[in-house]
Amino acid sequence: MSKTVEEIIKEIPALKAYATNPDVVKQLYKELNPREGLGDLQEGDYVDGADVLLVKVVSTSSYVGCPQCYKKMEVEEGVSVVCNGDRCHGEQRVATRLHKWTMLGGDPTTKVILEFPPFGYKLDDGSKYIAKVVNIKGRVSGVREQKTDGVKHKVPIILVRDMTVISDVRDSLDAPKAEPTPKAAPPLPSATPTSNLPKEKVEAFKTWLRIVGKPVTEEQVKNYVKNNLKGALEDVLPLLKKQGDLYVLA
Repeated sequence: MSKTVEEIIKEIPALKAYATNPDVVKQLYKELNPREGLGDLQEGDYVDGADVLLVKVVSTSSYVGCPQCYKKMEVEEGVSVVCNGDRCHGEQRVATRLHKWTMLGGDPTTKVILEFPPFGYKLDDGSKYIAKVVNIKGRVSGVREQKTDGVKHKVPIILVRDMTVISDVRDSLDAPKAEPTPKAAPPLPSATPTSNLPKEKVEAFKTWLRIVGKPVTEEQVKNYVKNNLKGALEDVLPLLKKQGDLYVLA
């Protein structure tokens, strides 16, 4: 469930000065606490870059309508007509066939339903996306409750606004076996501190240190990394330098 501005400020008191700008407070909190997976999504939540494997076309439909305001038109496809929709105000439009696709997908822990209406991310043929891993952005329009093997679970319905194909799980089926390669020489030491954490988590950790604005204890670092980044102290040590018993950003 999304946290209120009051709950966020209670957790990060330094943000109290920004309480009058709730969008900034919530956006920063989201950056500091990136969502892992699609679990616990609620109606109204925004999904900003989640990887989903598409597995099935649930339904598809189409109608002839205005390509600008998506109002249904009782004319043949390709006919030029005056559209009196709220966004068109009597402008001339060419009636277009508009499609809606509904697809089933999921991440490693959660099943989701993705909706592609004409006013969202447009699909001409949803079936060609089956077995593809896609990165999506959109908004949760509702949550269904389903029962599998006697166990109830929630299935978020996400109205997709943007989508990028990441990979196809079938690519590995026909991939030739790689020839053994000679061991590479060990890399030269880097002058730039590095970490095994993903880039977004490294940036979240650096932002946290800047907000704190002073050296932190080892215990503070451990708690933040464990609770917010799902990592360990060793994952961020390359990003830090010691000042006595305290740590600062390297």
